[in-house]
Amino acid sequence: MKKNLQLFWIFFKTSVVTVGGGLVMLPLIEREVVDKRDWISRDEILDIFAVAQTLPGMIIVKVAFYVGYKVGGIFGSLIAAFAVILPSLIAIFTVAAVLPAAVENVYVKRAFRGVTIGLSAMLLHLAFDLGRRTIKNWIGIVLLIVAIVAAVVLRINKVYIILFGAVAGLLIFLFKRGKENDKS
Repeated sequence: MKKNLQLFWIFFKTSVVTVGGGLVMLPLIEREVVDKRDWISRDEILDIFAVAQTLPGMIIVKVAFYVGYKVGGIFGSLIAAFAVILPSLIAIFTVAAVLPAAVENVYVKRAFRGVTIGLSAMLLHLAFDLGRRTIKNWIGIVLLIVAIVAAVVLRINKVYIILFGAVAGLLIFLFKRGKENDKS
C-alpha cells in the first residue's frame, strides 16, 4: 500500500509541476524511480521511454502505466496512470472556466512565453542526456545525424524516423551478432 501511495504522489506531483507534456516529465520520473527509489534500472527506464515513444497515445501515461505495473502490479499501474492524468483534468476544467477572460491578458501571454523558453531548455536537456547515454560509437552518431536531417531538413514524419531507428538498430545488432558467430 505504501508503494502505491508513493506511486500516486510521484506521478501526481510530477504532472503538477511540469508544463509541456510527457517528454519534460521523463527526467523527473527517472530521478524518482531510478535514482531515489531504485525501483527500475537506468537501462530499463531508457527502454520504457523508447517503447512509450513508439506506441500511440500520451507518452507519460504509458510510462506511468508501465512503472506502476512494475512496482505495484495492475493496481499500481492504474494508480500511476490516474495520478499523472488528474492534474491535467483539473487544469482543463479550470482553464475552460476562465479562458475567455484570460486569453487576451498581456501578463498571461508573457508568462506563457517564459514557460515556453523554460520548456525548450528542459527538452534540450532531455535530448542531450538521452543522447549521452545511448550513443556509444560512431554508428550512433551517424544515426543521430541522419535522424536530425530527416526531421529538421526533410521534415519526414517522426513515426518513420523512429521506425528507421528501430530497423537500423536491429540490423546493426544482427550484423554484429553474425560477425561474433563467424569468429567462434
